Amino acid sequence: MHRLAVVTFFAVGALVTACGGTGATASPTRGIDQPAITPTAATPLVTPSPSGPLPPTPTFGGTNEPPLGSVCAAYPTIDPSDPYNYPSPAPDPILEAHFPTEIDGNPVEDLSSQSWAAIACLGSPESVNQIASTAGFDLTKLTEADATVTVDDEDVEIDAFRLPGGDGNQIVTVLAQLAAASGTGLEPGTVGQGTAAGKPVITYTDSEGVSYGIVIGDTLIFAGPITQSQADKIFAAIK
Repeated sequence: MHRLAVVTFFAVGALVTACGGTGATASPTRGIDQPAITPTAATPLVTPSPSGPLPPTPTFGGTNEPPLGSVCAAYPTIDPSDPYNYPSPAPDPILEAHFPTEIDGNPVEDLSSQSWAAIACLGSPESVNQIASTAGFDLTKLTEADATVTVDDEDVEIDAFRLPGGDGNQIVTVLAQLAAASGTGLEPGTVGQGTAAGKPVITYTDSEGVSYGIVIGDTLIFAGPITQSQADKIFAAIK
């Protein structure tokens, strides 16, 4: 879906109709850590508009910091005079352990992980603070990881989020907003449920195609848009 840079990053509202692919099922099934998601009627994804004025946009270097107490106030900004001297967020080895070493006979490459908010706050602190007001969990605890792999002769990016001690379904509810705050360009779409490699998965359908995700405990693993064949191979390898 995307590749995180120092000023970018990855996130979905009501879960609804099952989406494309020959393995998709019309009614929800529960399995692998039993994602508690019950689709109802098809509903387009709409990222809520902010109510009232947004907090001021920070100027990197600290001259116009986010309001005290906001999520982004906890993280450093980039000094424009020394932009490469930015402390790297700590990795999340537990999240990285969900990624297999290979899929479809090809190596999983460029695996990295870090704090989601530490990166997202560099590019869109207003959006981060807006999500924090409705997410229902502490965004400073959220970590993300991504990697690439060739499946069916096409490069695919796999993304993952982890909420230590929480429930991966909480991440699903704000997936599109997390993606928008990260600058990934995730389009409005619908969420439903299907199957991949015999496992119950979340589907996300927009004009680009169908993406697939799976909740495993406190973690959401997501890839797409991809084909049903690619989804079967990816989620067969993910534990």
